[in-house]
Amino acid sequence: MGREVYIDAGFDSPGVEATLVIVPEGDNAPSPMLRAEVLTGEPGVERTGIDAKRDGKVHFKVALSSAGGDRFSFKIKSNSGEEKDLPEVVETRRILFYQMIHLDHVTVSPRQLTAHLEDEFQNEGEKHFIKLVGIPPAREMVQGPGIIEKAEWNSTIVRLAGEAYSRAKDPFCFAAILVDQLAEKLTEDYDSKAEIDEMAAEFDVYAMNPLWDVGTTPAEHALNRWFLEGKFVEEDGDGRTFVIDRSRLKPRDPDPEGRAFAFTVDLSHLPQGAKGRVSFKYLVTDFTNGVSFPWCNLICVATRTHWKDRASDEIRSTLVHEAGHKVGMVPAGQTTYYVKNGRHCNHHGNKCVMFDAYHKGRSNRFCEVCTRSLRGLDLGGENPGLKPFS
Repeated sequence: MGREVYIDAGFDSPGVEATLVIVPEGDNAPSPMLRAEVLTGEPGVERTGIDAKRDGKVHFKVALSSAGGDRFSFKIKSNSGEEKDLPEVVETRRILFYQMIHLDHVTVSPRQLTAHLEDEFQNEGEKHFIKLVGIPPAREMVQGPGIIEKAEWNSTIVRLAGEAYSRAKDPFCFAAILVDQLAEKLTEDYDSKAEIDEMAAEFDVYAMNPLWDVGTTPAEHALNRWFLEGKFVEEDGDGRTFVIDRSRLKPRDPDPEGRAFAFTVDLSHLPQGAKGRVSFKYLVTDFTNGVSFPWCNLICVATRTHWKDRASDEIRSTLVHEAGHKVGMVPAGQTTYYVKNGRHCNHHGNKCVMFDAYHKGRSNRFCEVCTRSLRGLDLGGENPGLKPFS
């Protein structure tokens, strides 16, 4: 939980002045965000200490690098010319805590997910060396199944987390919240030429995404909560505009889950033979697999999408991805860095776990470029991803 260690050197004669030299060992990270340095005396990897108590002992305070798996040995040089290699070798490790908070209706086994999460952040072969230690939340989190809409993420998810989260390990802890489904409500448009006749008095409009909040009963279907506006504008004659209200529309073939990807329009009230354009605005559902709150230590992962259970490997990929954001991935200096809905990695096009969207070709592990960045991240600094939420 800190970078500092203390080294004492003893000499036969009192009043000695000595210099401590840090010697990097082996395969250290090439450019950690914070390098190792001696904090006693002048800046640099060699600093001077003085036997202030005249007992033959010199004390040094050393800040190790922020990287995981870095190894250091130390050398002492006295002002009398005596030089000695210290036998100890120090190897750095990093640790963070996390809490897995899941709603009472979520059926996915958290342990199936967290085993992979812990393994990938530790990953000794790649020298990630971030040991994730799970701690229990303060209490259960209760919330019925359903879609949490983006406009409510900051209120609903943060509120639910606040009811369950334990602050025992702040500020070196993040919370991973498992919910049913996450989605954003988007506006979609339809515009097309139309010629009104008896054969075209009713037609279907197909949406790019499922209609928003169709409901699960015929009474809810009739509310047409997804509909915003509709109109028909004549292209000849007086160029009249006719309003098409929600009573003229109905979702097409909604299933028991309330899914519908099209709606039927009744144009029988429009003048026969009229030619013009028909247009509509309506709300659709754009599902999201996960979210990392950029201003605090919360991530949220959906266990279902499009009303279907997600495969365990998909959820594991999303969990690693969002947890990566908590520790500072992807840093701006990385060669594969790009910004789209946050900071992401485009290694080999879209193969890295830190690519911005999940797909079947995306890995559930960090790519070789992200591995180098992850190894050197400073987890003990001012990291907004680990800032405790209020």
